[in-house]
Amino acid sequence: PVDKRPKLTCELCGKQLKAGASPNSTLRLHMEKHKDHTLDICPVENCGHTFYSSWPGYTLPAPVYEHLLTAHGKTANQMKTVYECKECGEEIVCVQRGVRKLYEEWSKLLVEHIMLHEDGRDDD
Repeated sequence: PVDKRPKLTCELCGKQLKAGASPNSTLRLHMEKHKDHTLDICPVENCGHTFYSSWPGYTLPAPVYEHLLTAHGKTANQMKTVYECKECGEEIVCVQRGVRKLYEEWSKLLVEHIMLHEDGRDDD
């Protein structure tokens, strides 16, 4: 019987899956959900907690903030998000101040940096 079968554990997200008639198929279907996900590791030293996300934006998804608060007691305004430019390797540091997310400010910083590369190409 299906209810007597041991549960399968996804190695990526830790989710417990009910094994259906074909356990390999169950796991394969679940893994399809992860194909567009990115993996990040908690930045706190010696934590190792992993985050899987399909978040397309440049700000952190809510589960990251939740983990930092519950596991490490760090609030959003104690965090810095560092982006590394794929073009030149420069680090762009964005700081969360208070509860309000600074999407416009962060976007402006990132776009201004990208435009420096575009302006440089115009000179070629």
